[in-house]
Amino acid sequence: MALAVRYAEGGRDLVEGSLALRYMPTSWFSLQAGPHARYYTPLSGPERLVTWRLGGRGDFALVGSSVRGHAMLWRALALAVNVPPGSGSGSATGGEVGVTLDLGPRPMWFALAYGIDQAQVKGASWSANANTLTLTAGLRRR
Repeated sequence: MALAVRYAEGGRDLVEGSLALRYMPTSWFSLQAGPHARYYTPLSGPERLVTWRLGGRGDFALVGSSVRGHAMLWRALALAVNVPPGSGSGSATGGEVGVTLDLGPRPMWFALAYGIDQAQVKGASWSANANTLTLTAGLRRR
């Protein structure tokens, strides 16, 4: 079991955060569940999207043990949005593919990932599609 915490900021007053509890039944596959929140300000006004996600992730070697790839798919168990006002339930799905470079004995690692999220509110014309490109630099404890 592991706990993953993520916080990111970007253009258009974008702020994202997530918390995920991960269960790893094998060394290459993990299941994860937890909340994810995104707030951003497009030209039409501020939008907030909160999902409770359940998903799976596969990790695999690309070049020895120094370059690894991953693919993840998730589905929202619950969805809350602020647009349109009074929105009811809806659905959301998404995925991510990425690559991680491990610098061996050095404590630094780098990752690049591309993600797609799609959300739709039932009975409303509102939908959201978010494409993300994330560059991460990490420091490993020894």
